[in-house]
Amino acid sequence: MGGSSKWKKVPVKCVVCGVFFIRKAHWGERLCSRDCSRKQHTFLHARYVERNKEHIRQYAASWKYKVWGKSNKDVAKRAEEIAANGILPGLGLSRVVHVSKLRRLVPFDIVGMTNGERVLVDVTTSYCKSGPYYKTAVSLANALGMKLFVLFVKPDLSQFAMKPASKARGAYCSTRDLQAIVPNKLGGNGLVGATTAVSDRSQEP
Repeated sequence: MGGSSKWKKVPVKCVVCGVFFIRKAHWGERLCSRDCSRKQHTFLHARYVERNKEHIRQYAASWKYKVWGKSNKDVAKRAEEIAANGILPGLGLSRVVHVSKLRRLVPFDIVGMTNGERVLVDVTTSYCKSGPYYKTAVSLANALGMKLFVLFVKPDLSQFAMKPASKARGAYCSTRDLQAIVPNKLGGNGLVGATTAVSDRSQEP
């Protein structure tokens, strides 16, 4: 007991802030507070990420492909068609125009009418939308005074989720938000009805 009491009175220097403190345990506590502990763990994590970028990138990619699936240009185009001709009309959008068929560089894919107002829809087969191109779409929607939504479609074209766009955080899809794309409700082949008549010109750069 005497040794323990003597040990408690020995001050220890915090490795983060440099403040001396009395440890609460005998097994080598070196951080004086939760704030310093949080800073230390953040630093260690950042250093690990910096030293293992390739490993983390490969792990994230493998997780994404396992949970979400892998997409390509053909899948993305098919998802846009299903969205314009099936999913969005099923959600109540009318006068749907597939604008990205006219010009691929438009930062959104579909314009439609709902509740008496026009809205913009960006269709993606990724589970998240962020970055400069996405922020451009949000800024343009704000300038036009129109709401922007992101329609997430899984690469296997089996499920979808509709989320409002947010410039600050980006748009992310959780598996809990996904709804099934039911073929019978979409005309048997994943499509129903037709989009508003638009010119089917070749895609311009």
